[in-house]
Amino acid sequence: MLACRAKPASEHSSAPQPDAGAIDTAANAPEQVAAPPAPSSEAPVAAAPSAPRAQGGRRDDATGEASGEPKSPGENAEAKDRPGIPVTDPLVRSKCTVCHYPQEGGKLSRISYLRKTPEAWELSLKRMVRLHQLQITPDEAREVVRYLSDNHGLTRGEAELALHEVERRVHWSDAKEDKELRDSCGDCHTLGRVASERRDAEEWKQLKATHMAFFPLARGQAFRGDGDGGGAGVDFASMTEAEIDEWREQRRRNPGKDQADRVLERLAKERPLFTPEWSSVQANWRPAPMEGLWIVSGHDVGRGDLRGTLEVTAQNGGGYTTRWSLNYEDGASVERTGKAVFYAGHSWRGRSQSSAGPQPAELREVLLLSEDWQSMRGRLFAGEYNELGIDVQLERAVSAPQVDCAPNAALLVPGAGQTLEVLARGLSNVPAAAEFSLGQGVSVRAVERAGPERLRLTVDVAPGARQGARVLTFGAQRAATQVVVHDTLDYIKITPEKGLARIGGKLRPPQLERFEALGMNRGADGELYTADDFFVKFVPARWSLEEFPVREDDDDVKFVGAIDAASGTFTPGLDGPNPARKWSNNNVGEVYVRARVTLRVPQIPEPPKKDKKSKPDTSLPTPPAGPFEVVEKEFTARAPLLVMVPIYVDWDRYVWDQR
Repeated sequence: MLACRAKPASEHSSAPQPDAGAIDTAANAPEQVAAPPAPSSEAPVAAAPSAPRAQGGRRDDATGEASGEPKSPGENAEAKDRPGIPVTDPLVRSKCTVCHYPQEGGKLSRISYLRKTPEAWELSLKRMVRLHQLQITPDEAREVVRYLSDNHGLTRGEAELALHEVERRVHWSDAKEDKELRDSCGDCHTLGRVASERRDAEEWKQLKATHMAFFPLARGQAFRGDGDGGGAGVDFASMTEAEIDEWREQRRRNPGKDQADRVLERLAKERPLFTPEWSSVQANWRPAPMEGLWIVSGHDVGRGDLRGTLEVTAQNGGGYTTRWSLNYEDGASVERTGKAVFYAGHSWRGRSQSSAGPQPAELREVLLLSEDWQSMRGRLFAGEYNELGIDVQLERAVSAPQVDCAPNAALLVPGAGQTLEVLARGLSNVPAAAEFSLGQGVSVRAVERAGPERLRLTVDVAPGARQGARVLTFGAQRAATQVVVHDTLDYIKITPEKGLARIGGKLRPPQLERFEALGMNRGADGELYTADDFFVKFVPARWSLEEFPVREDDDDVKFVGAIDAASGTFTPGLDGPNPARKWSNNNVGEVYVRARVTLRVPQIPEPPKKDKKSKPDTSLPTPPAGPFEVVEKEFTARAPLLVMVPIYVDWDRYVWDQR
């Protein structure tokens, strides 16, 4: 799990500054895509179809030029040998040709040389509304975004690279990306924005020009606009003043390539407009059937694992209605209903509502369909960019029986007569124990019915059975959730290992942080805190804050906020100066988060100490056979938490973004 790094300005705000005014992405709100400046009193309804319309098609080579469209001298000649994607939808052409000139082969300037996610297309559309007075109704805006996402969208593999961007994840990192890319783009927005687009070489160059037009200082601050070294290696001492002036004038006219130019050249090669994968998708296009029942598994930080179903019903004219039935590990059951749109043959975007607490009243849905159309994964979350969310995995329900392990499944080694809860669907009779398997050293002795869709397995684990994750199989099926075989819990750890929150509540919403306690085993080498240690299960902890001493009389723990003792959710203090603090400082600071857990666990004897003078033994230690005495132990762990100043963009700023 990735913790937030110390440089949060770009990593916790996925919005580019040009679009900071009014954003409510299609990814998060299928019923409220881009809208005109004048708010409507009638709430829009999701109606985007899941496949391209008949009159549009996906590879229609017709020109699609409507009568009366403006033409620009030289436009057709410029685009004659430039490969692009024809724009055939009459609505898109009628709205966009005011600024984007028609070109040969049904292409439109700029648009035909871009591919984007639904969210990126909507940002572009809102920019047209805000800066270029585009007149468009909410229904028309949804249709435009739907058409462009389907016909000028990303492939599934490309969309997966940008999935964290549209899932609005907080804990992620751009560290693996190229340094020059991070330096040029990552100071203002996430690199997920870059991954959300594909362009041809000319359009990548246009992207730099657009940035410099909106933000002139970017050339020196982010793009490193000195060109090829900015004069490095030039012997100015031996030059006359006139020669220096001439050199400067030449540099002004032809500055050479700067860092941004090098980055864009790589992007043009690595993320081009056309790829074999995209061409294959176009040739094999057909809408994926989404309606039916899906089996849901997921994890909600602070509440534990959940299981349930999603029922999807197709609407006339496109779009879907949904019903979520979710059962939490703590016994709570939640019903949610909503609507969704399916873009580009792989990207699910939706919203659902529920009045059952303590879950958010509204959750937004970002899911990615698998290549074989049998599963989806992604995130349900509250808000445009929010730390409150649920990671989910969905499997298409089939007529054959389906089994999976109950949440947090773990077995002790050795141990006889242990029980394991199994979720079972489509089983009319209780199956025989011999139909289940958990691998070597683990045997299923008996099976009984524990509920309408639950079975209880009686399991024996032999002494010396290999520890670690096991896969439950039933006949020819493999359960999606693993069972962890372990001899004890050796320690606990906190995730995230480094927390980050932001004060708020007056001018900006606060950024919360959520912590969980993980029960850990020492692993095969018998040593604590090494690479082979493995996670066993989530454990319920009691949470508190402690001072992180930085200076004398450090008092951050009194002001930065509070943590819920049961759930591990940290809520930061208010933004702005605090008269109660010395010098009226604001409520930022550094603290420790402390987790305490009391558990009954087997007491494993410590291995004999090695003689430092003897030859090192490189073999793995033989685990003790047991059985072991069960004792009550208290475990503690702590993690640093940095509480910073607000940096959130006020996304839902305008009335039409609240609908």
